[in-house]
Amino acid sequence: MQDRRIKEIQQDLYMQFKWKSGY
Repeated sequence: MQDRRIKEIQQDLYMQFKWKSGY
């Protein structure tokens, strides 16, 4: 099952996106 891993990766990308956006 890779669902958990996909969620983790998505969260990581989301955090990076927020950082770059400055929010």
